[in-house]
Amino acid sequence: MLATGQPVQAESLLRRSMKIYEANWGANHPEVADCLSKLASVLEAGGRLLEAEQLRRHSLEIVLTLSRSANRAHPDLKVAINNYENILLRMGRTSEQIKSVLHELAPDFTFPEVQELGQINKLALRLYHAGKVAEAESLLRKVLAKSGQSGAADEDEIPATLDVLGQCLKHLKRYTGAEAVMRHSLEIRSKPTPQDTSQTAVSLNNLGQLLYCVKRYQEAQPLLQNALDILENDHPDNRQLLIAVLNNLAQLHKDEGRLTDAEQLLRRAVSIIPDEQAIGSDILLPVENLARLLKDTGRLAEAEQWMRGLVARCEKIFGPESQNVSDAIKNLILFFKETEHLDDAVPLFRRLLAIDEKNLGQDHLDIATDLRQYASVLVQLNRLDEVEPLFKRIIWIAEKKFGNEAPEVARELSILGSFLCAIKRQREAEPFFKREMLIYLKLSRTTGILRPELKECFTNYFGLLGAMGCSLDQILSALCEIAPEYFALDSEQYKALEGIFGRDYFQVIQNWTLRHWNNYSALLRKQGRADLADPISRRVAATTARVLGDSHPLAINRYANLVLTLILLGKLEEARQILAANWRLNAPPHANTTPRIAFLRHLITRLESQPDTPFLGQLKTLLTGPELPVASDVAVPWDIGYFIEFLKPKLGEHNAEFLTALVAALNDRTKLSALDPFPEWRNQPSVSLDTPWPSR
Repeated sequence: MLATGQPVQAESLLRRSMKIYEANWGANHPEVADCLSKLASVLEAGGRLLEAEQLRRHSLEIVLTLSRSANRAHPDLKVAINNYENILLRMGRTSEQIKSVLHELAPDFTFPEVQELGQINKLALRLYHAGKVAEAESLLRKVLAKSGQSGAADEDEIPATLDVLGQCLKHLKRYTGAEAVMRHSLEIRSKPTPQDTSQTAVSLNNLGQLLYCVKRYQEAQPLLQNALDILENDHPDNRQLLIAVLNNLAQLHKDEGRLTDAEQLLRRAVSIIPDEQAIGSDILLPVENLARLLKDTGRLAEAEQWMRGLVARCEKIFGPESQNVSDAIKNLILFFKETEHLDDAVPLFRRLLAIDEKNLGQDHLDIATDLRQYASVLVQLNRLDEVEPLFKRIIWIAEKKFGNEAPEVARELSILGSFLCAIKRQREAEPFFKREMLIYLKLSRTTGILRPELKECFTNYFGLLGAMGCSLDQILSALCEIAPEYFALDSEQYKALEGIFGRDYFQVIQNWTLRHWNNYSALLRKQGRADLADPISRRVAATTARVLGDSHPLAINRYANLVLTLILLGKLEEARQILAANWRLNAPPHANTTPRIAFLRHLITRLESQPDTPFLGQLKTLLTGPELPVASDVAVPWDIGYFIEFLKPKLGEHNAEFLTALVAALNDRTKLSALDPFPEWRNQPSVSLDTPWPSR
C-alpha cells in the first residue's frame, strides 16, 4: 500500500499487523521492530514527525535488546540507528544532541563512525535538509580531502558528494564556490562515454538552477535544455528528475517574460506527476508554480482550482494530516491573501493550525508563524476580538522556546502592545510595553552593551503614557523607576537619552532629571543623610550651571542647596567659597535667590561666632528695599526649617529663633515686622550690596 501511494490505508494495515505480531511473538520480536519502522516511514512521509520519532525510537530499542541478548550487533541495528538519526535531524537536533540521545539509549554500545562515501553523502543530505548546512559542508570537505589523499574513494560517488556540497554552498549564498563544485561534478559525469547519462542531467540541472538563481539566464538556459534533451531521449521514465528540469526551465522562461513557453512546460510537468505513488513533495512544485503563473496572468478561477487541487493531491498521496498538506494549505492561504479573498482564508488557518499542532507540537515556532499570519488576516477583516488570544499564545510559545526574558519574547510583547494601542486599549497595553522594556534593560545590564531596541521602547512607552493622560512628571517618574540608570547624571545611559529622544525632548528630560535629583538630595538632607546628598548635590549644581549658565537662577539656587549640604557636614570653608563666588556673579537679583546667599553667609558667621559684617546689613537692604522679581524656576517658599532645627544645638536657641524668623521674612515680606523684637536686626543698619565680603 505504501509503495502504491496509499499511506492512509498503509498506516491502518501496519497498525493491525503490529498488534498481531506483538500478540503472537511478543513485544521484542524483530518483526515488531520492522513493522514499527515501516509505520514510522509512513508518518514521516506525511510530516508527522513527533509520532514517527517515538516509533523509530521504539524500533531501535527492540533491536538494541535483541543485540544484547545475542551478545552481538543485530543485522538491523545499523539501519535502525540510521533511521533514528534521520528523524532526529529532521526535527532539528544537532549532531551532539543526537550522540547524547544514542548514548542515553545504549551506553553499552559504541556507534561506529560512517566511513563509506555513499553513506556520508546520505548523512550530509540529512544534515542539509535538517538545516545543518554548515555542518554538512564541513563533513563533505573532510571526506573529499581524505579521498583525494588516499585515492580510495569510489569515483561514482565523488560527483554525488560534489552535488551535495554544491547545494550547501548555494544555500549559504557562496555562489562562486558552488559554481566551481558543480562544474567539477559535471566535468566528471561528462566523460566521452558516460555510463549513466541521467547523472549528467543531474549535474546540468544543478548548475543551470544555480546560474538561474544568480540571474545568469543566458548561461542557465542551454544547460537546462541539454538536461531536458538527455532525459527525453534516454530516460523518459525518470519522472522525478524530468519534472524538476521542466519546472526549473519553466521558471527561467517566466522570469524572462516568455509566459506561454513557461506555461507549456509547467502543464507538461504537471501531466506526468504520478497520482498513486509515494513521492517527495518537491515533485508537486510545478502545480504550485502553474497556479501562480495563472494568478499572475489574471486567470484567478483556474489558479484557485489548481491550488485547491494541490491540497487534494497532497491529501491523497500523503494523508489528510501530513505536513505536505500543511504546506499546500499555506500556499492556498497566500493565494487568498494576494487576491484579497480573506474570508476564504480563515477556515484554512484553523485547519492549518490543527495539522501543524499535531505534527510539530503546541509550542513549535512554525505554530507561532501560523498564528501571526492568522492574526494579520483577522485584523484586516476587523475581527479584532479574535486577535488578542493569538498574540498571547505567540508570546507563550516564545517564552517556552527562548525563556521569559529573551529578546524574541520582547518583540512579541511589543507587537501585542501596539495592537492594543491601535484599538484604543492603552491601559491594557501598558504592562506589555513595560515588560518589553524591562527585558531589554536586563539584557543591556547583563552584557554592558546598550540594546538598540531601547530607543523604540522608551519612545513607545513615553507616547503610551502620554496618550493615557499622564503628565510629563508622571511619565518621567515612571521611566526613572523602571530604568534609573538612564536618569543618573553623567552615566553613559543618561548621555544616550539625547540620541533616543532628540535634542528638544532631551532638554525637557534633562531639566526634569536635574529637578528629580535636586529634590532627592533635599529629601536625604531632611532625613539626616547629608553624606549621601553631598555627591548628588554637587552633580546637580555643576550640571545645571553647565547647561544653563552660572548666572541662571536655577544654577545659583542649586549651589545654595549644595551649601546647605556642606554646612550640615561641617564643610564651612567650601561653603564660604561657593557663596562668595555666587555673590560676585553680579547676576540679576531675584527675591528667591539673592537674599538666600546673604542669609547662608550670615548663618555661617553664627556657627563660627564671627562678626556678621556686611552680610546681615546687605540682607536688610534686600528685604527692606524695592521688591525684587521672583525667579519662576526656583521654589517658593524656601523650606529649610529642618536645616535650622538640625543646627540648633550649635547655633543656640536665640540664633535659631532669629534665623527662623528671617526665613519667614524671606518667603513673605509681610512678616518683616516679626524681626523687630530681635536687637541684632533692629540695630543693624542697611549695608550697600557693593560692599566687598571679607575673605573669611
